[in-house]
Amino acid sequence: MSRIRTLDGLRGLSIIFVLLNHLGIWGFNGGFVGVDVFFVISGYVITRSIRNHYGDRDFLSAFYERRMRRLLPSLIITILVCFSIAFLFFNAPDRLKINASILPSALGVSNFHFYKQVGYFDETSIEKPLLHTWSLSVEEQF
Repeated sequence: MSRIRTLDGLRGLSIIFVLLNHLGIWGFNGGFVGVDVFFVISGYVITRSIRNHYGDRDFLSAFYERRMRRLLPSLIITILVCFSIAFLFFNAPDRLKINASILPSALGVSNFHFYKQVGYFDETSIEKPLLHTWSLSVEEQF
C-alpha cells in the first residue's frame, strides 16, 4: 500500500499545532484541533488498510503487527518520558495521577480512564500528558 505524502504533511502540521498549544504560544490555543485532524487521518488510513487487505488469510495478525511496529515505539517513549518527568519533578500526589494513566494508555483504554476525570476542553486537561492517547484507544477499540 502506497503512502500518501499529503497525509504525512497534515499529520506533521497537526503535531506542531498540538505542541504549540501545549507550549502556550499565542494564537495556537486550539491544539485539540490538531489531535482531531490526526484522529480523522488515522481513521482514513485504518479504513483504507482494512479495505485493501480484508480477506487476506493473515489479515488480522498482519494488521496488528503493522500497528504495533508503527505505534508502540513512540507510545513507549512517550510513557517513559512522562513517567520520568513525573518522578523527577512532581510531588507524590501529582506523580500518582500521571502514573495512574500509564496502564490505561498502554492497554488502549485511556479514553475510558480520562472520560471519568476531565472533559476534553477543560482547563485541567493540560495536567494530563497522556490525555491524547484517547484517540489511540478509540482506534484499537474500532
